[in-house]
Amino acid sequence: MNINDIRMTAKLPVAFVLLSLSVALSLSWLNYKDFKSSLLQQTQAKLEILTVERSLAMENWFESLDSKVASYASDPTVIQAIQGFNSTFGLLMDDPVADLHKAYIDENPNPVGEKDLFDRAPASIPYNFQHENFHPFFRDIKNRLSLYDVFLFDTDGNLLYSVYKETDFATNFLTGPYANSGLAAAFETALTIPVGKTVFNDIKPYEPSYGAPAGFIATPVENAQGTIIGVFAVQLALGAVSDVIARADGLGKTGELTMLAPDMLARSESRFDSRHSTLDSLTPNQSVIDAFETGASTYANDVNLNGALSIGVARVIDILGKDWVLVGEFELSEVYAIAKQERNKVFVLTLAAMLLVALVGSFISKTFTDPLTSIVQAMQKIGDRDYSFTIPDTRRKDEIGDLSRTLELMADRLRAFDQKLIEENEKADAQRYAVDELGSGLRRLAAGDFTKPLEQTFAAEYDALRADYNNSVQSVGSTIQNLKQFSTMIGNQTEKMGEEAQELSRRTENQAATLEETAAAIDQITSKIAESTQELKSAEKLIYEVDEDAKKGRSVVENTTSAMGEIEKSSKEIGSIIRVVDDIAFQTNLLALNAGVEAARAGDAGRGFAVVAAEVRQLAMRSTEAVSQIKELITTSATNVETGVALVRDTEGMLLEIVKRIETISTLIASVSAGATDQAGSIKEINVGVTNLDRVTQQNAIMVDNSTNNVRALQSEAANLLELLKLFTVAEYDDTVVSFSSRNRSTTPAVTGA
Repeated sequence: MNINDIRMTAKLPVAFVLLSLSVALSLSWLNYKDFKSSLLQQTQAKLEILTVERSLAMENWFESLDSKVASYASDPTVIQAIQGFNSTFGLLMDDPVADLHKAYIDENPNPVGEKDLFDRAPASIPYNFQHENFHPFFRDIKNRLSLYDVFLFDTDGNLLYSVYKETDFATNFLTGPYANSGLAAAFETALTIPVGKTVFNDIKPYEPSYGAPAGFIATPVENAQGTIIGVFAVQLALGAVSDVIARADGLGKTGELTMLAPDMLARSESRFDSRHSTLDSLTPNQSVIDAFETGASTYANDVNLNGALSIGVARVIDILGKDWVLVGEFELSEVYAIAKQERNKVFVLTLAAMLLVALVGSFISKTFTDPLTSIVQAMQKIGDRDYSFTIPDTRRKDEIGDLSRTLELMADRLRAFDQKLIEENEKADAQRYAVDELGSGLRRLAAGDFTKPLEQTFAAEYDALRADYNNSVQSVGSTIQNLKQFSTMIGNQTEKMGEEAQELSRRTENQAATLEETAAAIDQITSKIAESTQELKSAEKLIYEVDEDAKKGRSVVENTTSAMGEIEKSSKEIGSIIRVVDDIAFQTNLLALNAGVEAARAGDAGRGFAVVAAEVRQLAMRSTEAVSQIKELITTSATNVETGVALVRDTEGMLLEIVKRIETISTLIASVSAGATDQAGSIKEINVGVTNLDRVTQQNAIMVDNSTNNVRALQSEAANLLELLKLFTVAEYDDTVVSFSSRNRSTTPAVTGA
């Protein structure tokens, strides 16, 4: 069979199907390959954009927090708080840790999670008053910066204050149970860095927070004299890093961003519950490990941090001097799933296209004969000047369509020639009517009358002019009406502002007078404190003189004790001499007795010798009696001397105790004198501040008076504007006014009040 014998209705569909099938299959295969490669590139580019965006967000978040921590360290309230807590913490007796834990943790009436709402313990001690004064300020810092906790230390390592009052509260971080914690390291380092700088202690488990991951930022605090008085520190909120990093935006079903430190421990939570948590140990691939050295790396078809084949990007970011790596990953199963869906979609579309081509080819043969017959019939009617028909197939894009459109053009030209004269006459009438109506309307506008729009419809080509005219009349009328309302409103508001300004001026003057009286009262208090300070210094001098006299008295007592000791020693020596004399008297008495016996034996010859012996015996007996009396006197004297020595020694001990107490009193008076001097200086500063505030208040009173004059001038100008607007007559436009910011003819709700 010759191919020319096959009818077009069969030949054309077959040719179209074969041609479209070959082209579709070739293009589908190439498109699948290109799409798969492009998808990998797009995914990697998407990961790079996500890692850059999240890393910048992370760096900005840490830098902002670091800057705010450094700024708060120089805040006067923070400085006053450390000074106040430091002075009152030292006044706590017995065990400060146990006392404060009992007051603010054990007996805190608020439930767990709301312990920070407790402002003051009931006991009337200085620390509780300081806590009630400063606690709301630091609680506001914690909430505003989304922190977990805020800490204040003294230079000795005592945790003077914290918002959340965990087990570390009031303990010493140099010698206490948490001396090896991350917060202790941050505190110790903060004392070694310049004021205005901060130190960041990396995230680690923190025992007082039940072992939860915690990172700390600390900075030194100095007073007005430039002396370091303590450390201001904050604890990052649990999951703060994850809130910035692990958002699911743009990560699809399997995508994930993970923060990793050089210790290969995660610094963020996984967005999937079944995966890693903060500080979990991870096993990165070699590309991620290399990123710590090179700064950035990419990989495809490699295992990710959770062991699945993935495509990923790793990027090093600087977190307050510490290098962390942000790893972004998509599992290849999700990436290739999109390519497979696209491949299947193309296959289905190819089959549908082939079916459509077959159907189209079956009808192509009919597109030749039927249109040609219709064109011939139309040409016959045109020849008879019959225009009451529609020429078919004018929308076709082939040659038949060109022929139909050419025939339609010929018919239109003939029809147009017949109607031309009639249309020209109608146009002239419509134009004349439109010009007359517009002229009348413009004359009314010139007279200030905006109340009459053009109601009668113009011809189609001129009706747009009528609509524009009516819109203009309504817009200008609404504007003038609103201007009237605004002028009235401005007048009312300025009158009210004038009254309020006068009232403010009066109150400012009263406030200035009150501040002046306050300044005078503070000045008197300053003078009284200065006098008290001088009297304390005089008392300190008097105590010093008493101390010196007591020391001199102690020296005299020591000399007296020494002299009494010598007297006691001499008394003992006299006793020895008396015993010798007593022995001599006893021997003399014996000799006298023997001499009397011998004289009696001698008779008259020894009578004189007997008299002498008797006298000697009497003398010996009197010596014995005298010695006995002297011995009794010496014994009594020795006893009295011993008693005197004991009393002198007691006097010496009492004088020593008096000297010690005088020294203690002198130290206390010196401390009180120094405190009074500091208070006098502080009150002088307050006096200067109140004086400055008084001066500023006087200046404010002058500014308020000027503002009152300006409001009165504005009220006068508003009245003048309202008089000018009364020259226009407008309709009541209660619902809409012309929008001044729009260039079209749209309307907006009318302004009916301020």
